[in-house]
Amino acid sequence: MGVGERINKRAAALGAAAILTLAAIVGGAYLAVKQDVGVMEATPTPPANILFFRDDYANTEIRLSHPWWPPAGSMRPWNWNEIEPSDDSYSWGSPDKYISTAQEQRVELETGDVVTKPVMMQIEIYTSDYVDHTPSWVYQKMGRSAGYELDPGGGCPAVTMPMYDDPVWQAEYDEIVQELASRYKSYDNVVGYWISVGVDGEATPIKNREGCDYQAEAAKVLTCDEYKAFIKHAIDVAIAAWSPKPVWIQAAPAPCSYADGSNTDRKEIVQYASAAGAGYKMNGLAPDQQDAYGTGTWDQAMKYDVTEVVTTAVAFEFSH
Repeated sequence: MGVGERINKRAAALGAAAILTLAAIVGGAYLAVKQDVGVMEATPTPPANILFFRDDYANTEIRLSHPWWPPAGSMRPWNWNEIEPSDDSYSWGSPDKYISTAQEQRVELETGDVVTKPVMMQIEIYTSDYVDHTPSWVYQKMGRSAGYELDPGGGCPAVTMPMYDDPVWQAEYDEIVQELASRYKSYDNVVGYWISVGVDGEATPIKNREGCDYQAEAAKVLTCDEYKAFIKHAIDVAIAAWSPKPVWIQAAPAPCSYADGSNTDRKEIVQYASAAGAGYKMNGLAPDQQDAYGTGTWDQAMKYDVTEVVTTAVAFEFSH
């Protein structure tokens, strides 16, 4: 069975969802997906290719700014504290404007058809500059002023990290994902959701920088099992909130690598996501496990870290 056949089999399984499967991410800022642009036939033809411009804060109309590029939509994250500045009080102005602007833009597909520019959304919780985007009122509910404080010493500055394992924190996280879905998943041009579970949306609670071992400090307050439990919980919440629109988890780096240097648990998360119905976005085409195989061709890359690729929508990301 070739890649096209696998994509169509996955498309049939997803039914009328706007995004059928992610095939690749081209360039550091582009997500290549397969998008249905018409009614699904009994024997579907290969869907049109669509790239997604990652972190497109400018809401770019690519066909005008870069007409030589392939068809492209936009992916945009919003910081949690920006959207929910106070408890149960939401500021929808920015995403409302973004979606309405995208509705006025067009994408010309390889087929020659012209469609409204599609958008993928994400709630950002933590970024690599060590900014915790959890709203301050969440921590106040927990009797705290901030999340976990990590101080590796040795001249390294102390930083804070979200309290991924705390039940109060998780309940509020669930609510913002659900509220975002409730408001936007009915929009035709909102075609999917990227699950954010760590730094820059990746499946790692924190990263080291400039010789400062923040990961070792994180391992003292957050066990590998606790973090993996949160990731699985986040997958379930996103699927329930956004169905029938598809969702993807960026299961990289390996979730437990911060605690023990292991890469083996990445496969566990991918298989969980696949069984639950979520797609899987990789960070690159290079393997990060000893048993990864077949990289270098799209057909074999579809087998990366999964046992039954026909059940998993897969995406790639790499820098150009």
